[in-house]
Amino acid sequence: MGRLNTTAAVAAVALALTACGGGDDSGGRDSQTDEGKAYVEAMMSTYSADMGFTEPQATCIAELAIDTVGVDALKDAGVTPEKIEQGEELLADFTPTEAQADTMVDGVFGCVDFGELMVAQMGAEDIGIPEDKVRCIGDAMAKSDAFKDSLKADMLGIEATTDDAAIEEAIFGIFDTCEVDFADLMGA
Repeated sequence: MGRLNTTAAVAAVALALTACGGGDDSGGRDSQTDEGKAYVEAMMSTYSADMGFTEPQATCIAELAIDTVGVDALKDAGVTPEKIEQGEELLADFTPTEAQADTMVDGVFGCVDFGELMVAQMGAEDIGIPEDKVRCIGDAMAKSDAFKDSLKADMLGIEATTDDAAIEEAIFGIFDTCEVDFADLMGA
């Protein structure tokens, strides 16, 4: 079974923003320092509504990335705001640790309402499933350990620890819980 577009969109944005951390009033958050704000602004310069996120959601993810990774780690890896703005390949310069990826994945769910994201993305495709059921799918995906593991694996560029059969089982379980016939989603 192929991954849902939402999974790919979230992974792409989180990965791009993760690869992308002061002032006294920063509250201990790198994203709130002058240097951190420069990184956030650089990441937001590549923002497009086509990513599937609102600008405030993307800003939240960018700040999360800077707070998780830290300005010093990015600088040590040679990642600069200028490189981000130029659209250079950043993954060659920085790969998040597994702990950082865990923090990012958990944090993304605080930045983005996956139920609403699914409604926005799937509603645009007019798939014929009621909004409340689409929202249910997104909300359930946000709670799914298999989905989170898959997202983290995408961020790190590694194999998911959850095998495809378990991910498939989790997705079918979500559809059952939300009372969505999988055949309806496939257009059958």
